[in-house]
Amino acid sequence: MNPIFKIVAYYPEENRIEVKFCDQKSDCSIDDYLDWSINCSDLDMHDMASFTDSLTRKYALRQVEKQIKARTTHEDNHPEVVESEDLNLDQLVGKVVEGKYFSRPKYPIKMRRIEL
Repeated sequence: MNPIFKIVAYYPEENRIEVKFCDQKSDCSIDDYLDWSINCSDLDMHDMASFTDSLTRKYALRQVEKQIKARTTHEDNHPEVVESEDLNLDQLVGKVVEGKYFSRPKYPIKMRRIEL
């Protein structure tokens, strides 16, 4: 999952933005997705990296995950449950098996610039 966003409008008098989210690998244009109104006081506005990180973690990840879950799965892509704990590659030939993936989150660290 690689969430992207597009700010559609900025309302400085209300301190809010309207923004669209989607997965970078989506079959649809980001313009086809709903826009969300977000109060900027809920975001880290320190710099660009902090802003994109807070917007992505607080809003984009959740929205993109919902979009991905709402997609339909092609009939050929439904995985089979393999109940054997022993590895036998001959039994796996021709089967669709779900892979397990656990990602480690990476976030920018706030720090001051140090001149050496």
